[in-house]
Amino acid sequence: MIRRRAGVGDTSNITGQPLFNEILKQRRLELMFEGHSSYDCFRNGLPMVRTYASGSSGAMTVQATDPKVLMRISADEIIGNPNLTQNEQ
Repeated sequence: MIRRRAGVGDTSNITGQPLFNEILKQRRLELMFEGHSSYDCFRNGLPMVRTYASGSSGAMTVQATDPKVLMRISADEIIGNPNLTQNEQ
């Protein structure tokens, strides 16, 4: 109803990959400038694509499998569960 009032296309009949793409797009728009987009990309196995240069880097594409994406597991978690091993960087 809100989308219709705003003049935005109806999404009630979208399923599968198009629905997934629309959800990611709407999340990116809703949370713009809050720093969530890279987590959304990596969590879903997608590359983070930056087509612009910033003050500290140029345009880039970072794959979800890039070792730099892995975060360290806290020591407390590893101590609490001896089956865990630290992520390799």
